[in-house]
Amino acid sequence: MNKFFFYLIFLISLYPFVFNVSGETITSNYFFLILIFFKLFHSKKVIINNYFIPIFLFYLSLIFILSTSYQIEFLSFFPRRVSSFLVFLFFFIFSFVRVEEKDFLYFKNSLVIISLFYSFKSAFLYVLNPDLGYALKSLVGSQRFGFILVFSFFILLFSDTYFKKFKVLLLFSSFVLLLGIFLTFSRSSIVSLFFGFSFIFLEKFTFNFKNILYIFSFCIICFLFILFYQDFLVVSFYAERLFGINGSNDYTPYNLTDSNSSEGYRINLFKKILFYCLNNPFTGSGFLGTWILSNDLSGSAHSQHFDILFRIGFIGFFIFYFYQFKMVLFYRKYDKGIFYGLTAVFVYGFFHETFKMSYGTFLFSFLFSIFINRPKWILNYKKPL
Repeated sequence: MNKFFFYLIFLISLYPFVFNVSGETITSNYFFLILIFFKLFHSKKVIINNYFIPIFLFYLSLIFILSTSYQIEFLSFFPRRVSSFLVFLFFFIFSFVRVEEKDFLYFKNSLVIISLFYSFKSAFLYVLNPDLGYALKSLVGSQRFGFILVFSFFILLFSDTYFKKFKVLLLFSSFVLLLGIFLTFSRSSIVSLFFGFSFIFLEKFTFNFKNILYIFSFCIICFLFILFYQDFLVVSFYAERLFGINGSNDYTPYNLTDSNSSEGYRINLFKKILFYCLNNPFTGSGFLGTWILSNDLSGSAHSQHFDILFRIGFIGFFIFYFYQFKMVLFYRKYDKGIFYGLTAVFVYGFFHETFKMSYGTFLFSFLFSIFINRPKWILNYKKPL
């Protein structure tokens, strides 16, 4: 029963519940807070093994107070500032509870399970709607969930111990996840997957290289398929939007000068974010989103990294990412799958929000807790998926 409870919490917390609020599509799923309350109730204590957490939370509180006091023009948005501040603190909420080894296994299993479910769902919708053309991107694709699929793919890729006797199951599951990644209709998914594999090959002498050759060969086949079989819808999409092959007359890939294009819009927005932070280097926006830069008070940063910079300013940004890089290097030593997954997600974050998503917050908070508290079991972690 206890095991079932944990799996249920993990699976629900990782699923993207999407809502439409005032014309904006948002994801809100903070179901993992139940797990926090459950652990606090049973342990009867709050864990503080590293003083970085309370010190940084104190600094974030100063940002909140200072920005509220001098950004008078945004005083009417105080409730939104409060809610954004509290949600930002969720990045560190798991650091105050003890994460057990079994929790880590449940977490990794749940990531793969939910990603397989999502991939099957996308494939089913794709098959049922063959005549929608590129409109399938809105129905099937998901730029908001693609990073979870990529992250789970690398977890599965390095689960060779568990699949030692079930290579067929490993290949089939990898195929389904790879299919799900392609069906996101997101160039960011493919680019981050490519960078993840690139880091693997840069470190090829640090692990048993033969264990991933099957999967890599399959990816090469998929890549060649994209180049030479463009009649398949998802293939023609990436051939046009990612590789610039046989593009339509009204579409120019990588148009950096047109502010109406995907790339041009991002560059223009990133310039605005940098200019705003140069004028507010210590506080940024004080946890308000980039929607304050638009006349209709809508929109997002379209980048995890620029979103963090905008909300907490340069100093907070450098502190946050200093510890994030330390976390990535920590998993490089103790869990290769998570290391390459985090590396891919970091690349993904240049183009879309990742950890800002509620399920992304859960992902970051859980992994950051293990890194910052260094439980004894992780130091000798050699467990299968």
